[in-house]
Amino acid sequence: MKIVVDAMGGDRAPEVPIKGAVLAANELGCGVILVGCEKTIKGVLGKCRGSKIGRARVGKECRSRWSPDH
Repeated sequence: MKIVVDAMGGDRAPEVPIKGAVLAANELGCGVILVGCEKTIKGVLGKCRGSKIGRARVGKECRSRWSPDH
């Protein structure tokens, strides 16, 4: 099973979604795909101790596509 996580979504992103993904990978032994800014995700993953996520797939886009007009 693989879980896809929007690492940049939510009020406490990216730390909380990424830590949750690490917890799921460690507890459930599932694959994790993190979506969001690669540099940011790798920085947070580097701080997660005991992570069993050997390699995360991450997006390279860092610009927000959200607009208040939409």
